[in-house]
Amino acid sequence: MKEKLDFYSLERPIIALKEQIEALEVSEDSNRREKIAALREQIAKEWEKIAPKLTAVHIVQIARHPKRPYTLDYINALFQDFMEFHGDRRFADDPAIVAGFL
Repeated sequence: MKEKLDFYSLERPIIALKEQIEALEVSEDSNRREKIAALREQIAKEWEKIAPKLTAVHIVQIARHPKRPYTLDYINALFQDFMEFHGDRRFADDPAIVAGFL
């Protein structure tokens, strides 16, 4: 049986690495691209350490995180003139289903 994980303690090193990347993106360092690439590799290694410890509950929490992009976020990034359908024959609207015209 897998032990319960404090998700914040697992995320903490990744959050710190992402903050370093954000700081490098605005800096004038001439080697910033190489440093950012190295930090992204470190993030990937941290995820490789965390992934085997994740339970099904943790995976669902990640999938349902409120800051994850939604379908409409992707549609708005890809298309300009998307018009979404709303409602059905019973005059209800299900926000989980996205359909429309381009």
